[in-house]
Amino acid sequence: MLLRLPPEILVQILQELDIKDLFSCQRTGKYLDHLIRESVVLQYNVALDAAKAQDNPCLSLTVAEKLGVIKSSEDAWAFLRPQFTTSIPVTHNQSGVYDLTGGVYLLSNLTRTALHYLKLPSREGDEAVWKVLRSDKSIIDIGLSIFEHDLIVNVVTEPHLNVGSPTTYDIEIQFIEFSTGNPHPLAREHRIFVMNTEWEKPSIVIEIVGENLVLILSHTNGWRPDNRIFIYEWKTGLLKVSFEAPYQSYSGLIFLSESLILLPNTRTNGLDIFRIPTKPTLLSLRPILTLNLPTLSPGRVLGGISCRAEPNPISPSSIPHMKQRSQDGGYFSPNRPFSPNSEHALCIFDLRILVLQLVMDAGGALNMQFGFRHRLTFVVHRHALVDLVHMYAKEEEEGESEIVETAPASPPSTADIIPEPVPEGPLADGVGEDDLGPSLENSRSLNLVPWSEWGPAVTRWFNSDNVSTHWITTTAGQRCVRMASDPPPGDGYHFVVLDFNPVNVRKMRLWLKEQRATVVDDDVWEDFMHIEPETQVTTSVDLNTEGEEHVDHEDPPDVVIDPTLQPTPESEETDMILTDANSEGNSAGSPMVLDDMDEDEDEDMINSDEFLYFPTSNRVQVVTQPERVEPTDAFSEPVIGKLPYVVSASQGKHVYDGVLLDEERVIGIITGAADNIERIDVHYFG
Repeated sequence: MLLRLPPEILVQILQELDIKDLFSCQRTGKYLDHLIRESVVLQYNVALDAAKAQDNPCLSLTVAEKLGVIKSSEDAWAFLRPQFTTSIPVTHNQSGVYDLTGGVYLLSNLTRTALHYLKLPSREGDEAVWKVLRSDKSIIDIGLSIFEHDLIVNVVTEPHLNVGSPTTYDIEIQFIEFSTGNPHPLAREHRIFVMNTEWEKPSIVIEIVGENLVLILSHTNGWRPDNRIFIYEWKTGLLKVSFEAPYQSYSGLIFLSESLILLPNTRTNGLDIFRIPTKPTLLSLRPILTLNLPTLSPGRVLGGISCRAEPNPISPSSIPHMKQRSQDGGYFSPNRPFSPNSEHALCIFDLRILVLQLVMDAGGALNMQFGFRHRLTFVVHRHALVDLVHMYAKEEEEGESEIVETAPASPPSTADIIPEPVPEGPLADGVGEDDLGPSLENSRSLNLVPWSEWGPAVTRWFNSDNVSTHWITTTAGQRCVRMASDPPPGDGYHFVVLDFNPVNVRKMRLWLKEQRATVVDDDVWEDFMHIEPETQVTTSVDLNTEGEEHVDHEDPPDVVIDPTLQPTPESEETDMILTDANSEGNSAGSPMVLDDMDEDEDEDMINSDEFLYFPTSNRVQVVTQPERVEPTDAFSEPVIGKLPYVVSASQGKHVYDGVLLDEERVIGIITGAADNIERIDVHYFG
């Protein structure tokens, strides 16, 4: 009866199925198999699912055009073959305030009174023009929600003169429509006074998702003031909640969803997750869940944790305004037919490890100081963190949140030894090594999950001692870019892109298996689109010169496979791969049958950190083997990461002082005197 329906009706029905069910339908008979293969709409849905991307409802392209764009983009990223590269000079001096999101790059001027920005090119020949947004007050930092709200939030400061008393400073947030530079039309109050403080420029963390704006203010000075956390409903100006946390607790923020936020806690060595209350409250929030990080070795402390996840979630209530903006055709209207799915986006965390050490001063006296020891980085998918919340945190009733009657108490006196985020600093008199890491029970969650219980299976760790971490904007979707920061040789280093999409791991693993001892053939890659996740085996291949694949036959130790990546049962290894509905010939139009995987055939693998210095051989590699972070003396317990990924090195070498990443580009940074950015190189992949 179902097959008697008109094809267009059947396609609409099949659109409602998830991808696994669609594959099942394809295997039921020739008619559905042909219909699914020939439907551009279904092909596009499968391509979106494989790329872990979501459709851009604001763009009026045909589905066939969208399908062509996503396939071209995925092919270019697979082997790091940019569609074009262009250089853009930066002609103004900067202060350090910057951001990168959705194809827009912003840099403040030296006096922090203006933001210079440009829309990064998406086509070869696009003119990149710096434009300026000026501010009537000194800019401390900025928050962006350009794609969702066309919004830029300036956090500004202004001196407040007090007769007979020291000058204090007013902190204010301003809501600006990015496309026009005017006050944002959806904000009832265009300026909101936050607080008055004794210190001019606190460190700022700010993110906006849906109607929620979260702002964290922290100071680094000898007075050791508490952190202040504010959560606003930005459209109405309503302050939902404000609370304090002990000095230098929070220096980062990630939205896990519209109502869940994650704050890495430097003092307690954990990831605190809060649920934003639906109604205003005067009481302090308590984390609904704390995910402990690995236990530090004796004499080690955290000097700071920075974090980021791009893109942010988008509230469904924002879609109508987004569509309207696109129709109006302002300066910034999204022009890419798809974007990374925020649920699958990587969360990146950079940890700065300090060590307790004895230093002799000029007079011969010994002092205990904290000195910089290591930078370590780990990544985890946003959805994995959300799953942990569902698993461990109790569900509150609508309108309720985890609250305490008073703000967190001040830390005990031994907290004086907690380091400020600077390379060195003396300990307080009389403080010993055993006093490190005070317990702050009244500011911690009642739900504590040890690292060994949640972390190894869903994370991957890297040593970043020799990697530029000055800029945190190095991830977009499930990709991350890294580059060695050692003094480069004359021709520089390759930058490398790590792809943690399990479908892309599966595709590249299969492709490399088929391409043993051959040169890359882009046409062959077309046969490996839209593949379901399956167990991977580490493998690599030289993409630049002909020759043998580097293989040894030692079994990788203790390989643990995520159950979500288990292979399809042998009975189901049938013709289930969707193909390009617009293709011609057999290359992209023929089906691919999944063969049995020889799991005993283990292949060469280097330490992933060494890949930063890799020459032109083995430019693409699949990494599935668990790795222990080096050096091992940073933690008192083994720190293993098992998250599989593909790592690809750039075709050429570059002399960059840092690299950034958005969903379409890798951006190389070239600095001059006083670390002033003089030029950016844009490598566009699509």
